Amino acid sequence: MVHLDRRDFVGASLLAVLVAAASSAEAAADSSLYVIAELKAKAGKEAELRTAFNTLAEKSRANEPGCKNYTLLEVLSEPGHFYSFEIWVDRAALDGHMASPHVKEALSKFGELLAMPPVQIFLGAVSAG
Repeated sequence: MVHLDRRDFVGASLLAVLVAAASSAEAAADSSLYVIAELKAKAGKEAELRTAFNTLAEKSRANEPGCKNYTLLEVLSEPGHFYSFEIWVDRAALDGHMASPHVKEALSKFGELLAMPPVQIFLGAVSAG
């Protein structure tokens, strides 16, 4: 029997749900870049990370035309353990996002709030739906 660590199982399950949420017509017709990121707060820093990450997501959705989706998710049984699901029109849009002032501001705060380095997974849709 294959042993899956809980983190691997949660990550794989989240990935399956999020990719299935994208429409198959949209997935087949464009070259969107999908990103799943994981951030985990240091003990006692959960609320601060939630605020900083939520502000980053809001600014990205509002100010970046290349941002098609930026959803922030929190593991219900682990406050302070976050995933983001992002869809960017292309790699250039994501690169612009990473160079934006609001990302640089967030990253300067994340260092003191994170229990582990952020993890990012970059995906391209093959099919969905």
